[in-house]
Amino acid sequence: MLPPLFWQALPTAWTSSAGPPPTRMRSVGLLAILWRSPIPSSPGIVTRFTREQFRAYFTQAAQARQREEAVLLPGATELLRWLGQKGVKRAVVSTKRADTLRGILEHRGVANQFEVVLGGDDVSNSKPDPEGLLLAMEQLEVSASQVLYCGDTVLDAEAAQRAGCHFSAVLNGTTPRQDFFPFPHVHIAPDLSELLDWLRKQAR
Repeated sequence: MLPPLFWQALPTAWTSSAGPPPTRMRSVGLLAILWRSPIPSSPGIVTRFTREQFRAYFTQAAQARQREEAVLLPGATELLRWLGQKGVKRAVVSTKRADTLRGILEHRGVANQFEVVLGGDDVSNSKPDPEGLLLAMEQLEVSASQVLYCGDTVLDAEAAQRAGCHFSAVLNGTTPRQDFFPFPHVHIAPDLSELLDWLRKQAR
């Protein structure tokens, strides 16, 4: 199933590049356009030029919607502020495009809270490969033993394990607590506010 964001961004992207938006029945064809694959149902209609145009327009439309609709989780601002006051370096390692991620952080007024922001297009291998975490450590000039990586999926947990850094799960996603048990972790927080409380206790 295609995510809601696809359908929200599609009318703008398609109208800008190739006329009226097609129906959802042509979703397979549209995905083929996005990923530069042949389109068996309509050969020759979409050229390489309009295909790449569509990708550019779709990315632009999707990024704009994500900037507007993405929200900070409860407790995020307080957590980032406390870490900054303690002199802790902060980084984001995400699978989102870097420019999309930076746009969201800027729009929500927290971009200056991070020393390093890495997106999926900054690395060759996505999580659970540790490439993103290792690159962030390099840019922060810290060792794995100095890092606490927080995430809400088992991909995050495995990436932390493979990078050799500490890991805390945060249950603000869809992954249940027990799924993190097989992975090394120092804490499992129900939300960011509790994570902040736990970090405060560790800092005493």
